Amino acid sequence: MVNRILLFVTFLFLVSCSNRGYEVSTAKGDSFINEPGRYYLKKGRLIVREFEDGTLVYGVADKFNRVQHQQSIFSPFSDHQYWIIYLDTDENVWFYCADLQQLEVVRYSQDKKAYVYEKIEVDTVLPKAFEKNLNERGVDRNDILTIIEMRKFEAK
Repeated sequence: MVNRILLFVTFLFLVSCSNRGYEVSTAKGDSFINEPGRYYLKKGRLIVREFEDGTLVYGVADKFNRVQHQQSIFSPFSDHQYWIIYLDTDENVWFYCADLQQLEVVRYSQDKKAYVYEKIEVDTVLPKAFEKNLNERGVDRNDILTIIEMRKFEAK
């Protein structure tokens, strides 16, 4: 009887812990994220979620799955747009989407022991691999500066 109960509880545990179709993997620094999934980092988690209509959003959580940054569901991106998510060697999350004119980084702050959202500024140094990928797609430093300048007109 105890074996049957244990087997039943084990079955429920396995069913309830499904990853709902998302690929779960460990991501290392200096890599590009190209598809939806749940990526485990040394200091947290990166989730790229695809909705039924094919749009995507990303979010960053700490090791305890507390959300540190989440892209708005009102401005999703899709595979019909040019976008990049890049993890640098310190596992900071860099994001660019051409159609949304969005360029940002979610950095891990040692002081706060948390990921912190930052908008790219004129003096921000982009990781070489990230900038190279942008340049290969025809996005140069002038395009990036234009995005930064356009933010001055955003509603506060």
